[in-house]
Amino acid sequence: MYGKGQGLIPELLGVLPNFLAGFHLPFILLGAYYWFMLDLERTHPEALQSAELSRSQITGAFLAVSVLTMAGLTLWEFLQIGSNLVYDHKDLAATIGGSIASVLFFTKTFLVENKQALQQP
Repeated sequence: MYGKGQGLIPELLGVLPNFLAGFHLPFILLGAYYWFMLDLERTHPEALQSAELSRSQITGAFLAVSVLTMAGLTLWEFLQIGSNLVYDHKDLAATIGGSIASVLFFTKTFLVENKQALQQP
């Protein structure tokens, strides 16, 4: 197993890709969807009433994308059990941790800070 018995840095480098995938994929997928909707509104305004989404719609979409991303990455880890690839429970924990961290970051930056900005005169 990568980094086994070699210290903390190799262990962190071994799980970092899973953590980053769990953290970044929801932002990338939601951003791509939002960019697509804006482009569709710009090129075919008659196709959409508005590409603007409400706060609750964005939050729901982000949570759904986060859950689907975590499920997909977790499924990939379990598929490695029966193949020649290496299954590592630390990778699974890093994937789940990255997904949770992305939801916490989204909640802090989008929901809490935007709510405070809207309340200021």
